[in-house]
Amino acid sequence: MTVNELVTILKKNPVIPCTNKLEDYENHDFASSKVVLLYDFSIFDLKNFKTAVRQFNKFTIFSLETMSGIANDDEGVKFLRDTLGIEAVESSSPRALSSAKKMGMITVQTIFTFDSKSIIKATKLMQEIKPDFIDIRPGISLLKIKGIMNSIEKYKIICSGMISTQKEIELLIKNGATAVTTSKKELWGLYYQ
Repeated sequence: MTVNELVTILKKNPVIPCTNKLEDYENHDFASSKVVLLYDFSIFDLKNFKTAVRQFNKFTIFSLETMSGIANDDEGVKFLRDTLGIEAVESSSPRALSSAKKMGMITVQTIFTFDSKSIIKATKLMQEIKPDFIDIRPGISLLKIKGIMNSIEKYKIICSGMISTQKEIELLIKNGATAVTTSKKELWGLYYQ
């Protein structure tokens, strides 16, 4: 899948279910979503994960930092791509994202917006890495940092964390977010068509 194809899908359904439980694949709203984000998996979960992805035909964004048993490095990224068919990774690691980009994967750079210092650091990394998407955490902070991060408009934005209502999702989309991720199951099916 290309970045543009992914953006087209997300425009129709901007809510990306995120989970660390394979049984969520059975959830109707999760099953209806074409894009999912997986986090907090162990290397021992990968066999079951591969089966679930094939069975349900999901475009999966894999959170590298929360994966246990696989390093957040070139070999870890290569393993995920070659062994599991992962096409997109999320990380705050410049090294992992650069590797993924070289391998033709879609990259999502995690940006933590705790204070102005973290925002300045994130901006420098964004300019260096040039990710396909940025994932702002907490997601609700997009409303505050938009004026501070002048270069933010250049990127496709995903917002994650502290988003708990449909109204917040709509506000974030209105303010430039391409999508939001949430583990709140009641929000997964909001825009399914």
